[in-house]
Amino acid sequence: MKLIVQIPCLNEEATLPATIADIPRQIPGIDEVELLVIDDGSTDRTAEVARTPFDLPEGETELVAGFHTEYSSMRFALIQMAEYINMITVAVLATNLFLGGWHSGIPGVPSEGLPGFVFWGAKVSVLLFFFIWLRGTLPRFRYDQLMHFGWKVLIPVAAVWILVTATGVALAGR
Repeated sequence: MKLIVQIPCLNEEATLPATIADIPRQIPGIDEVELLVIDDGSTDRTAEVARTPFDLPEGETELVAGFHTEYSSMRFALIQMAEYINMITVAVLATNLFLGGWHSGIPGVPSEGLPGFVFWGAKVSVLLFFFIWLRGTLPRFRYDQLMHFGWKVLIPVAAVWILVTATGVALAGR
């Protein structure tokens, strides 16, 4: 029997961690372990940092820009800094977990030392640019539009994607 391990990662050079690779010796009946590399998309990361189009708490009082008029000076600066620190944290985690961290992903290009730090910084910067670009591009959803998008679009797409992945795994096993 084959055990398929799904890990969220975009690094093509992904290998099995030692604990997962030892499964065939620990669990009777499993002959081999296959690694299936998947990506979870960026929608959840955007929703986590409460950026447009998922910043519904700020959108409730949108008639006069919500908290932008309630706070001024240092309080507003602290709110904005907290928002950007959250964005940077999510970008760093996404880079490390899903984009291969400091690895370049290009065969033959060294990834240790300063080049690795440059690759890591470039990946984080691209994600931060993506967050800022989305905020400037997309409109804010109303609650009913977001619920419609989540329940009637994203969930069916996720269900179809599960079927496509299962079919691909089944056909690859032949």
